[in-house]
Amino acid sequence: SDGEFNAFKPAKLTTPTLVLYGDRDPGVVHEDAGKFFARIAATDRQLVVLPGADHAAQLEDTHDAWIAAIVSFLNRPPVRRS
Repeated sequence: SDGEFNAFKPAKLTTPTLVLYGDRDPGVVHEDAGKFFARIAATDRQLVVLPGADHAAQLEDTHDAWIAAIVSFLNRPPVRRS
């Protein structure tokens, strides 16, 4: 059930945000993920879709790509705030 996420308002999310999911995750509709990402208020945000990954990308053959995406996000250059 997605009910627990109904109270979450991406337009109020202003902290640096990484949205990461597998392209074979049966619980994620790609179009919905894109719409969700577009509504995030943070200017410092990144969307990563892991090819071949399912819902548990961190436990699958895609583990290294999952780790690399997180490390890359953490090591990215700082975003200048206006």
